[in-house]
Amino acid sequence: FYTESDREDNRFDIRRAQVELTGQFTDWLKFNIEGEFKSNTSDHLLDTFGEANYKEHSIRIGQFKKPFSLEQQSEESAICFAERSMGYFLSPHRGVGVGYKGAINPFMFCSAGFFNTEEDDASNSGDDHDNPEGVGRIIIKPLAGLSEDSFGTLQFGGSGSYATLNLSDMEFSVKSTGM
Repeated sequence: FYTESDREDNRFDIRRAQVELTGQFTDWLKFNIEGEFKSNTSDHLLDTFGEANYKEHSIRIGQFKKPFSLEQQSEESAICFAERSMGYFLSPHRGVGVGYKGAINPFMFCSAGFFNTEEDDASNSGDDHDNPEGVGRIIIKPLAGLSEDSFGTLQFGGSGSYATLNLSDMEFSVKSTGM
């Protein structure tokens, strides 16, 4: 709720509300359906996927977060600040595709996937001739398992993304903090 001096169109606003349904068919097969209800947007699916797991490896098919930035992969409860950085809004978010994540060894983890190039914050009004987007992330934890203190969580990571886009028919919007 905003006071009259803060906002001309004084109203109650739900900034973020999510409903999530997760389940497991077998020990190795699970699903997730998550919807978000905010402002004037309703009926907006966020993560809707099926996932097959084997030991420390998994394959996902559906719509889910692209494995790009650490900030994108982190839940809201793991963020120290009230708002995410502007870099968050410029990195790949969710997409429909197929992805893999797993441990290469106890010190190295990777995730990769191929997704459509149409994002939530972008709309394509043209002929849809964009190629799939490849996204990948590698994380190295040099002290994993060697230290019981916070140094054991030390990690280095890198991400990459590649896609050929038709920019002539693309519209792009970025959310900003504030009113």
